[in-house]
Amino acid sequence: MTGAQEQKMKCILWDIATIDYEFRYKYLKDSNKYGECSSYGSKNLIYKTIIDKIKNLDNSFNISQIFDVNKLKQIIKEIKEISDNTIISIWQKREYDFYKTNYSKKININQIAKDTNLFESSLQDVYEKVVYKHRNKCAHNTLSYQRNKPDLKTIAEDDYGYQNYYFRYTLIIIIDSIFMALYKKYTILQPNRY
Repeated sequence: MTGAQEQKMKCILWDIATIDYEFRYKYLKDSNKYGECSSYGSKNLIYKTIIDKIKNLDNSFNISQIFDVNKLKQIIKEIKEISDNTIISIWQKREYDFYKTNYSKKININQIAKDTNLFESSLQDVYEKVVYKHRNKCAHNTLSYQRNKPDLKTIAEDDYGYQNYYFRYTLIIIIDSIFMALYKKYTILQPNRY
């Protein structure tokens, strides 16, 4: 899922560059600034870029017009409904039960999709620890030369319970939903696009 999201981010950037020639010049000159579009910093930079481009076309735009707390609640509700009816929620019952009772402690919906940042304060750290770190382990196959299971010190950490796929998928789906809404708004505002 993270790999698909990274490719989607690159496509969004290239689409903006196709329309906005000044952006294209800067993007091609310094595309490393966006990296692989996997870290929080990269995603946040793309988020700010799209919002800036939308505001250039509609200066009254605010992210809450297309993505608000109610939309986030609906996304989380749908994730739970889908997960409730899967064999994985039975196989990983402990992780799923932990997710259902603790998601709101780490995923504060009031810290998501603000005009200045994709995530505010502590949620940035959660993304880096829960999603990005695991993404790097999988993408770079670091588990092939490291221990397959975490050591006891890691398991004893207070935040260890959040290291599960339900939290990862929730964050990835939220990010994806935000970018889909922003991209849709951006394309709607384009006059005579094709």
